[in-house]
This record gives sequence, C-alpha cells and structure tokens, in this order.
Amino acid sequence: MDIDAGGIYEHALAHQYADHHPPLMAYMWHYLNFIYQGPLLMFLINMALLWGALYMLAFKIFNNQRVLQYFTILIPFMPQIAVHGRIIGKDVIFTFGYGFLAMFLAYLTIHNKKISLIQMLCFLITVVYFTAVKFQAQFILPILLLWLFYTLLRHATCAYKKSMAIIASAITSFSIMTMIDSINHHLVTEKGSGSNHSWQYVKIFDLSGMSIYSNQVLLPQFLLKHPKISVEDIQKKYQIAWEPLIVYEDSPLRGTKDEHERELLLQTWWKEVFNHPVSYIQHRGKLWFREFFLASCAKGWLEEIGITGLSPLQKALRLFATLAAFIFLFPFQIMFFSIGKRALNFTETKHYATALLFLSSMGCALLALLFVKSLAVTVRYIFFTFYMFFLSCPFAYHCFLELKQKKLQPATDQL
Repeated sequence: MDIDAGGIYEHALAHQYADHHPPLMAYMWHYLNFIYQGPLLMFLINMALLWGALYMLAFKIFNNQRVLQYFTILIPFMPQIAVHGRIIGKDVIFTFGYGFLAMFLAYLTIHNKKISLIQMLCFLITVVYFTAVKFQAQFILPILLLWLFYTLLRHATCAYKKSMAIIASAITSFSIMTMIDSINHHLVTEKGSGSNHSWQYVKIFDLSGMSIYSNQVLLPQFLLKHPKISVEDIQKKYQIAWEPLIVYEDSPLRGTKDEHERELLLQTWWKEVFNHPVSYIQHRGKLWFREFFLASCAKGWLEEIGITGLSPLQKALRLFATLAAFIFLFPFQIMFFSIGKRALNFTETKHYATALLFLSSMGCALLALLFVKSLAVTVRYIFFTFYMFFLSCPFAYHCFLELKQKKLQPATDQL
C-alpha cells in the first residue's frame, strides 16, 4: 500500500470516512475486510482487472497475431507499469478499471458485437466505482462513455448517430458524477466528520508558486502563519508536493478554517490567475514538464534498492530509468493519432482505428488535464496515460501494417 492507501485503509477499519481520499474505496474496503482482512483482496481485484484486460486484448482481439500477443503479455513488465502497478492505490484502481472497460469496448468494436442489457448494467455499475476512486477520472469519463454509446448506436439507422452519442455521453456522465457526489456526501456526513475541502490545497499550492514567480506574496493574509512570512519563506518549502507548504509545524502556511475563508481563497485565486497569468503558467508549466515529461518512473525504485554511485551498472540502470520518462513516448502518441485518423477511412482498419483513437484520447486527455487539475505533481498521476499508451500500441501496429499494404477499400460508414 502507498501512503494514501494506508490512510484509506484506516478509514475502512474505523468505518469513518473523509473525502480527501475516495470514501467509496474505503467503504468497499471495509466490507472486503469481512472476507479477508488486509490489502490482499484489493490487490487481487487490481490483478483481475489488469490480466482480464490483457486477456481480452491478446486472445479476443488479436487472437491470430502472435507478435501482438507476446507484446500484450509483456505490458505489465514495462518499467512504467511495473513500478506502480504493484501498488494498491487510487491511481492504479482507476487505471486498471478503465483499462478493463476499454478493452471490453474494443472487443465489441472490433467484432462488431452488440452489448447486452446485463453487460450494460455491469459496465455502468463498475464505471461508477472506477470513477469515484480518482478525482480526475470524472473528466475522462465522457470519453469512455462516448465510446460506449458509439457501440450502442452504430447499428442504428438514424442520421444523427454522432450527435446522439455525444448527448447521451454528456447526460450519463453528469448523472454518474451527481450520483458519486451524493454517495460521497452521505459517507462523509453520516459516517464521517464532513468534507476536508481538499480543493483548497490546489489553490494554495498555485498561489504559492505564483508568489515565487512574481516575487510577491499573493496569498490571503489569513493563510500566513505570521505576518512576516516572505516569498523566501514560501520558496524554502515550495516543492513538487503541497504538504511542506501547509501540513508541518515549520510550514509557512495553513489551510482554511471556515466557509468564509474558503470563499475568499477561491476569489483570490481567480483574481491572481487573471492578474498574473504568466506566473501561473510558469508555475504549472515547470512542474508539469519536469515531473510528467522528464520524471523517471523507476527513480524511486532505484533508490529503494540502494543504487548509488557511478558504476557502469548504475549508469545503465539510470539511463534505462530515464528512457522510461513519458517524453520518450510522446512522439509515438502523436504518430498514433495520425495513423488512427488515416486508418479510420478504410474498411479493414476502421474498427481498430476507432479503438486506437479512443485509447489515445483518454491517455492524452488526462495528461493535458493535469496541467491545471493536479494537486502538486508526481509521476504516478500519469500511470493511466502510460497504461493507455501501451494498450494502444497493438492497435497502432495493426493499423500501420494494414495501411502499408495499400490494398484497403474506403469505409462506407463512419460514426
């Protein structure tokens, strides 16, 4: 378990819930403990989702392509997946859950199958949980649901199928998020001490970074632990994590105490973002590029096993870890969009291209979203993006090989 999962597990044991971490995950864990206490069942659920998705990819979608089957089986051992996939955490549950549902939709898409009522109900029930465990998942949900309604409506004769799919996705996404908010509110008020208002930490973190880049304290005075807090004091605690700024005894700032302070904080954030847009972009841009594009997934693992010094083996391992950074995969993702868009125009690759574009869109959407919606930055936040990339590789490879043959007939129907 990571630190967050440890806190969630404490809530599960106490049957008392808070919303800084997903209360629905803790609620489910509470009842799993009646079957077997500890993290084992959560881990087995993660593994079932991971290997269930890969089974569909290898033996239901690319069952006649041995090379792609071998690649699929290797996905869990890629550095970006192996380092974080072993952890019980909300990022991993969200990633493997959405990956499983995406492969189910890819199977339906490739084989032109209809979804049954039972499958539809199971899909919607599970997507509620997988979305509830991760805040940013709500912004990826509409893309996944658009894919779902694509499979439902592609057999329809209506001329407005595309518009209907978009509208249905928007309405269903709104309904699911309303349901999740209601469940969370019930859990933290009826079985907890109320909301933690965790959104405030993002705003405080942003205002701290903007203060440093603009060389003036932009935070409301009531958040300063004493009136003499300076930009230099804030800069000493300004890291890729938000906790050193607020949580510890020597932190220069504090969180809000009541609704009035939270309202003033939000007003201040909006005002300063408009007044200092360059500082905001500098703050977000530097952290986003440094940690999401350049951070090595395996860096923490190398430190755990005691890799220090500059021996040839250490240099090789650090180079390998650097090659695991997302920036080395980004050119391929751009190429995948190009391949998918082109392959969408041909009958033999149309369905594979559809799956490729949906997978790539979900992965890239999260990466872009984190520029403004991440609570500080850590490489595990883009675990989902890494996973979507590797799941999309077989589809891109298949489309690329088919396009090279140049014997394809134009597709007659596209959604």
